[in-house]
Amino acid sequence: MKKLIFLVSCSIFLFSCGSGNVESEVNTDLTSSISQPVDVNDITYDPTSTVEVFIKRLGNQEFSRAYELQAVKKWGSLDEFSSKNNFGGISSTEIKTIKQNPNEGDKSVVYVEALYNDKYNGNSTFKQKFYLKQFGENWKIVDMKVVKSDESDSNEPLQIAGEYSCRIGDYQRKSLSLEIIGRDEYEMSLVVGEISGCSGELSGILHVSNNKAVYSDANFDCRGLTFSFSKDKVIISDNNRTCPVGANCDFNGTYTK
Repeated sequence: MKKLIFLVSCSIFLFSCGSGNVESEVNTDLTSSISQPVDVNDITYDPTSTVEVFIKRLGNQEFSRAYELQAVKKWGSLDEFSSKNNFGGISSTEIKTIKQNPNEGDKSVVYVEALYNDKYNGNSTFKQKFYLKQFGENWKIVDMKVVKSDESDSNEPLQIAGEYSCRIGDYQRKSLSLEIIGRDEYEMSLVVGEISGCSGELSGILHVSNNKAVYSDANFDCRGLTFSFSKDKVIISDNNRTCPVGANCDFNGTYTK
């Protein structure tokens, strides 16, 4: 009887010890599976992952964090970088291809094909070459060139806002400035000038629909100046002289960015 009690006691003891070991292992596995926060400043990117993170941050609208990964002079300040005319209109991105290319001079080169969804400038798939240099332990983008762009949807809005100019010979110069102030609404400044003294200026609000607009201004006796927008240009037509500025000059012409 004593032997039976002893065996039962040992069995209970061993089972209890085994249960303790199993519980310990489970707790260890759960703890190790919890991802710990990572300080982005501690990450050292290689050229390819730098570009990948840059594009993903644009897609997440983390423009200040994307700005940190570049040193491209032509992209300007953070405000310019994140403006609607530049990267600020991007709402999402999708990387289709990304790979390291052979270096060009002292720059590392990364080739990318990516879709950029941009509510202001239209959705497009770009094939790009990013040029990078190393700054300390990290890499930064120092230049970017578009190899090819394909507009994914011709019905998407064009990048209308910006500065346009038109020059006819050496005697007539025209300029158009458009600043977006609302949905399909732009503040316009249109100037035409000639060496002989013929000049005119219009300013007001332009409402664009289906990449076209008609402007009228009763105070200027202007009754139907038409604007037809396409990629990086606008054709202004006043063939009926509804907005006269002088005997030999008008607002007509093709204005390009």
